[in-house]
Amino acid sequence: MIIDQDNSVSHTEPDKIRTQIQRHKEFQRTLGAKQSAVDGVTRLGRTIKDKCLPADADAIQGMVTQLKGKWGTICNKAIDR
Repeated sequence: MIIDQDNSVSHTEPDKIRTQIQRHKEFQRTLGAKQSAVDGVTRLGRTIKDKCLPADADAIQGMVTQLKGKWGTICNKAIDR
């Protein structure tokens, strides 16, 4: 994940700190803009699961759960950063 790649945080150089804060705010805005798309895919997945064959419902639910888990991980890492 890109969010895991840059772990260096400047603690002594104010200009670098400001730049890092600005980059992180931009990243959070971009991430927030994707929330509606993730919600839409989740809703679509539930709709498909409700209309598909019972044998396929578990696989669809697994994909929805995996998407929600990965999205949650990314959002939590952005908050922790």
